[in-house]
Amino acid sequence: LNAWSRPLSKQLTPLYAWAAQRPGWMGQVLAELALSLNCSPLILLVIPAAMLAASLVPVDDLSSVLLWSAAAWGIFVSDLASRHRQAGILSLVESVNGGRDRAYLRTWMASVAVGLLLMGVVLLRFSVSEPLLAFALLCGILFLSALASCLGTMTHTGRSFLSMFLVWLYISTQEPNIALLDVLGFNRAATLGTSLMFASIAVVTLLAGWLWNRRRT
Repeated sequence: LNAWSRPLSKQLTPLYAWAAQRPGWMGQVLAELALSLNCSPLILLVIPAAMLAASLVPVDDLSSVLLWSAAAWGIFVSDLASRHRQAGILSLVESVNGGRDRAYLRTWMASVAVGLLLMGVVLLRFSVSEPLLAFALLCGILFLSALASCLGTMTHTGRSFLSMFLVWLYISTQEPNIALLDVLGFNRAATLGTSLMFASIAVVTLLAGWLWNRRRT
């Protein structure tokens, strides 16, 4: 599917140009986002489909759209933090202004950005009709992005995060009434307390991965 959708990568040319015009932190994040999308161009079809579905379905059906969007997102971001090492270009990536610290944070921000592209319409509609679920979704995106970056950096593979993500996704759909399992709010069981908890864990997880990345040889 990725090979079939490879021509879609041409649509990313304006994003690369936009990133080149912004040599600072924002330009680096945009370039990381463009590279991430270029590696799996199929996501360029999934994103507009998710946006369209989230725009058209009734509010009561947003949870289903969110579930499928979350599944696609989790699979996509699972190897963002490890792909540079696997490709043998980690030292090159870390030679960019900001070094390894920014290189680590860029993968997290790229994961968050893709999450907002896939689930941003749901987030906006939830913010109007069900603000608590919107907050849960935002906290969940930040937490899962931090977890993907941390595990990918520590284990050098995306499989560690992907296995945990898929197991969680399955269990959460089987036990929809447990608030602690409703990380992204698609079960509508999330509470303010659980959302704040995941936001706090996101900060700790991101910091742990950052410290690990700084101290590695």
